[in-house]
Amino acid sequence: AELRLRLAQCHLQLKEFVDCAREAQRAIALDSDMLEAYVTRADALVAIGLSEKAIKLLREALARDPDNEACGAKLKRLKRIVTDVASIKEDIKAAMGSRLFEEAAARCNDGLRIDAGDNKLAASLYGARAKAFQMLARSRGRGETRAQREAAAGGCASQEASARGLAASEAAPQEAADDPRAGAKACWTRCLQDAGSALYYDASLLQPFFLKAEALQALERWAEAV
Repeated sequence: AELRLRLAQCHLQLKEFVDCAREAQRAIALDSDMLEAYVTRADALVAIGLSEKAIKLLREALARDPDNEACGAKLKRLKRIVTDVASIKEDIKAAMGSRLFEEAAARCNDGLRIDAGDNKLAASLYGARAKAFQMLARSRGRGETRAQREAAAGGCASQEASARGLAASEAAPQEAADDPRAGAKACWTRCLQDAGSALYYDASLLQPFFLKAEALQALERWAEAV
């Protein structure tokens, strides 16, 4: 069991998360009281996007030793992350639905700061931010201003809205005051970069390929688009 655990930890450091989860499970099968193996497997499960399964595993570990500080701290942190991510994803969905693309990008930024160890989450958020920049690029290409979109969404002047607006301003390329269309190219560039990042973290996703292709065409990089 000890050797299986050490092998799992090596896989974890090498970012071979599936292998890590498998070896940690074997260690648990050999010694169900080896709580360090539960923690190692939980880290691997989070990295491959199985946070709920990691939470269940840590609860099993705590059932064996309720006073284990490592398991307790990791479970508490993971539950908070799951709650925060769910809230951020709802905010992104709402912002996109209201055509507040800068705000959606800002919330993606917030999500990317939550847990650097979750590759699936990173892929999802980079993909969502690429989509936000795609829609923003299209909007600017039509000459629409942020003020027009915010007015259509019924923007309010609350302190919370002001804070969101500031974050949104910092999240996206600046809009040219005289001609919004001038900022479209920068948005396409950001879309391309984020789509590439999404694929880096999860090459099985399809949408980032479509986003990259459209961005490359918009940037007149025809050979790469093909």
